[in-house]
Amino acid sequence: MAISQSNTLPESGTSAAVSPCPCCGSNREISVFAKACNSNFTSIPHLGIEHFGYMPSEVGVPGCSDGPEIHVCLDCGRIKNGKYPVSDEQLWKETAYLREEV
Repeated sequence: MAISQSNTLPESGTSAAVSPCPCCGSNREISVFAKACNSNFTSIPHLGIEHFGYMPSEVGVPGCSDGPEIHVCLDCGRIKNGKYPVSDEQLWKETAYLREEV
């Protein structure tokens, strides 16, 4: 996707199709992609987990493994993709390999 070089605000409805926010119905979003593969940093402070490398795959963060892919509603702030809520038990289970002795 090319970055627009225009200095004028595009007309409403001229951008790529965006799914409506499940919370407020808005079609305004910002997408964040951070494909860093094994250079990611994952922190779950309340469980004492910090890890450099591939992200745990089933911790609710969309995209994971190679890096997060997050779509945030610009009206209500909800993360539009992902699997939430995530229990501490699930986080602990899905990050077990990070605590294994090598």
